[in-house]
Amino acid sequence: MNAVALAAAPAPAGSVSAGAAAALLLAVGQEDGCIEVWRLQQQQLRDAGGGATAERLWGSGAEQRHAAAVRRLAWQGSMQPDGALLLASCSDDHSVRVCACSV
Repeated sequence: MNAVALAAAPAPAGSVSAGAAAALLLAVGQEDGCIEVWRLQQQQLRDAGGGATAERLWGSGAEQRHAAAVRRLAWQGSMQPDGALLLASCSDDHSVRVCACSV
């Protein structure tokens, strides 16, 4: 599976682990129409000089999946009142989808 579209956003403050220096949410669109959301965290490690961890937070289900490759992704600039972030995607199937991702 190849990633064909990426979009990054700052992770909400409550979703960052203790000891983490920074965190990003990374949306990944794939050739098969799937979308995944990952949290990437930079760790502050004294001995190793740093590092990073990645955790998969969300994956599109059958009803949210595009019928062709995802070509573009974009996060909405602010969090929804329920704590979700909106992610828009467009695909080679000529559709645009907007989904709420709770992280």
